[in-house]
Parts: sequence; C-alpha cells; structure tokens
Amino acid sequence: MPRKAKVRRTGRPRLDGGKAPQTRERILRCAIREFAQQGFRGGRVERIVDDAGVNLRLIYHYFGGKQELYLACLERVFVELRRAEHALELRAMPPLDAMRKLIDFTFDHLSRHPEFIGMVRSENQLGSKGVLRRSRLVRTLTAPLLVIIEDLLERGCRDGVFRGDVDAVQFFITLQALATVHIANRSTLSAILDANLADPTWLKARRRHGHEVLFSYLSPPRAVKRERRTLSGER
Repeated sequence: MPRKAKVRRTGRPRLDGGKAPQTRERILRCAIREFAQQGFRGGRVERIVDDAGVNLRLIYHYFGGKQELYLACLERVFVELRRAEHALELRAMPPLDAMRKLIDFTFDHLSRHPEFIGMVRSENQLGSKGVLRRSRLVRTLTAPLLVIIEDLLERGCRDGVFRGDVDAVQFFITLQALATVHIANRSTLSAILDANLADPTWLKARRRHGHEVLFSYLSPPRAVKRERRTLSGER
C-alpha cells in the first residue's frame, strides 16, 4: 500500500480558522465600540477580545497591539465618513443644492454614528499624545473634501448666492461643531436645560437652526437683508 505523501506546512499557523477578513472586521467593530465609550486609556483589550469572541493573540496578529488597534479604529470611522461624503457627488449639483445636501448629510451621519464622535472625543482627550497625526490616510481623505467645499463656494459666489470671502476650513469646522455639540454633550445639556436633546422634534429644529446659521453666513449681505425684510413683512 503506497505511503501518503507528507503535507509540507509553511508560514504562520492560522489562528482564525481561515476566516481572516470576517475575524478582523469583528475585532475592529468591537474595538470601535469599546474605545468610543471608554476612550483609549479606559478601553480594555480584554473586553474587546471577549466581545469579539476571539483569542487575545489575534489582536497582536492583525494589529500589533492596543495603540495600533486604536489607530485602525480611528481610521475606519474617518474612512466611512469621507467615503459617504464622496458618494454625494456634490460637484455635479448646483452650489445651493449641494451645500444643503452636505449639511443634511453631516447632521444625519453624525447622529446615526455616535461612535465617530466618541472616537474623536477620545483622541482629543489624549492631547499631544494622540495618534491620529500618525495617519497619512485620514489627511489624504480630508483634503479632497475641502477642495469640494472650495469649489461649491467659488461656484456659489459666481452665481451670486454665496459671499466671496468664505474660508473653506472655517466653514468646515463650523459645520462640524453645529452637527456634533448637541450629541457630544447631550447628557449635560439635557440636564441643565431641562430638555430632551434626543427627541426627534428637537433634532429637526436643531437641523433647521444649523441651516439658518450656515446660510445666513454664506449669503451675500444684500441677500441677507432682503431675507430679513421678507421675514419682518417689510417691502
């Protein structure tokens, strides 16, 4: 009876049963939830391992360690946001419509993805020890969005619907602030204002307020005066 040929095994042994993409993704999702809620310092790899149902060695196998896993989580939430923004195809739209769509999208995405706000809050808590500056990926993803905003502002200025001195970075930061402050500080603001900032009706009013603030700033001075006269009933 012929002898069976020996199978030669090479390379690193598989720790995940051959399901690398699914396993890595599950670890990443559990880690995002952990770091968004507990921050980098409070986040525990042991809890991530338990939630993901994996062996501790897989954290180091896929990511190298806690800090590298944390950076991968930061990159993931930014990649998802920037990809969704790119899918809006704002350059193909008239500037007013495109700006409305960008504002609505930003409010919607951040409301539906509090883990993004949690990850950003965690990174800011680290201050100078934050790791996001190590990511070239996030910077390269954000720069095109600023180019798109600049394009909208320039086209809107030529059409006479936007003022001509708007700084794209300042506008971007203001949009982010308007869309996040009531989520990031929901508990404290709800308590001191005796209001439910999670109420859908309140959130709709918040979005309208965001539109009013941003478009009041974007509109040329004469357009703002005309709109105010219309609202007051003057001719």
